[in-house]
Amino acid sequence: MELKFLKKLDEKEWLNELTVWLTVSLLMAFILSINIKWPIVSIDPWNLIVMFLLSLLMFLVFIGAQKTMAFFLDCETRTRLITFRRFWFRAHAVFNFDFPAWLLFPLIILFATGSYIRWLAVLSFDIEPKLTRVRRRWAELTEFDIAKVAIAGPAAVLILGLIARIIGFNDFAMLCTLLALLSLIPIGLGFKMLMSSRLLWIFSFLFTLSIFLIMHVAGAFVTIVIAVLIAAILTLAYYILYEK
Repeated sequence: MELKFLKKLDEKEWLNELTVWLTVSLLMAFILSINIKWPIVSIDPWNLIVMFLLSLLMFLVFIGAQKTMAFFLDCETRTRLITFRRFWFRAHAVFNFDFPAWLLFPLIILFATGSYIRWLAVLSFDIEPKLTRVRRRWAELTEFDIAKVAIAGPAAVLILGLIARIIGFNDFAMLCTLLALLSLIPIGLGFKMLMSSRLLWIFSFLFTLSIFLIMHVAGAFVTIVIAVLIAAILTLAYYILYEK
């Protein structure tokens, strides 16, 4: 009886992951393939299909990396789209429903900027320890554990982008890097990481930003070396000035 219940629970969780994966891939395909030149709004069906397939790959790597990291930490994650209820600082300033920031923010930014800015970061996650971890003395999740799971997604898709750059898929490489960079901005996943480990977030954000800025003018190896140096120096400076 208990095993049947656990099986149904697992099926429900995987259905949630599949639904989120397909939903975010469809949304990103639309965001990436639409062209706005007011008053003309156009979309190429073939480009929509290509962007959907590329989005499937990017978010499969993104979500899969977070789940893999959680597995090694004896935890379970539930991927979710970014929503919120509180819209102001006062206690009663809340919506009676989950505000779909994952849908409205990318669309508002897209149309407000005439498709110049395309927002890709709409994912977050919930995390809890497995029973195998609960039996240990260190059952409680640490802030750094959460940070490691959070950074796994952007890091994996950034690696995917660097591989794409090496083999010559430059547009896809920039797309992966953009997703990694936007995911680290302190909204949703980026905010979770910032609150969990400030130094790791600073280094990761500076490293990813450097790669995004340098990648289109330098080779992959040179890009990585320069990005590591910039991120390390600035993170060390922050630590000495503000944390030490």
